[in-house]
Amino acid sequence: MLGCGYVSEKGGNPSCFVYCVDKIKDLISVIIPFFDMYPLVGEKYQNFLLFKKIVIRLSKKEHFDKRGFEEIVKLCFKMNRNGYYRKNSLDTILSSLEKSSETIRQTP
Repeated sequence: MLGCGYVSEKGGNPSCFVYCVDKIKDLISVIIPFFDMYPLVGEKYQNFLLFKKIVIRLSKKEHFDKRGFEEIVKLCFKMNRNGYYRKNSLDTILSSLEKSSETIRQTP
């Protein structure tokens, strides 16, 4: 139908399937225009707008520097009930960045 992506069984639930698109190019050229043309409603629409911002930032490679990565992570946590269902908290992820950059600075 859309000419990109694939259908996969959702982990832990053999009767549930998900549609996956893992190429930024396909997200920008196919998926985002599709949902711009056929908008979602309510909270899903707000999540889509955040998702669109994230994909655009990723396409510009903003996640390659620390500040850009932090901003993208913060946008991600605004989605889907402020990250309520995520394994790790926003603070855990951001503090792990601090630890990683401190380790890099200490490496001779």
